[in-house]
Amino acid sequence: MSDQLFDLAVQQIRRGTNYVDLIIELEGAAIAGTDVRDVINSATKYVEEMQTESFQACVDFFKRGGSYLDAVRKLIELKFSPFDAECVASRAQVKADAEMAEENFTALGGKPDGHES
Repeated sequence: MSDQLFDLAVQQIRRGTNYVDLIIELEGAAIAGTDVRDVINSATKYVEEMQTESFQACVDFFKRGGSYLDAVRKLIELKFSPFDAECVASRAQVKADAEMAEENFTALGGKPDGHES
């Protein structure tokens, strides 16, 4: 698999290109005989893993006191589109706030199921 073809697939997947258009684009850029479906599968897995890991890293960043703007900037540095970076950072901030609130509640003697001791 060509690195350039893989990078193109990742770029198109992150843009939201539909599967049929993705196949057409990759087949046009591929060397004859290349199975672009394998490239698409690998690129899709990579994008999903990167999004999951980036989301969890953002949650941890917020729990350590990081700012929303710093999180967005870092995601953009990692090649997220500005819109996607803001979406990931927003969801991560909400999750971090909820996790910290639950941790504080539990530390103060509350039970995680919503009943106090």
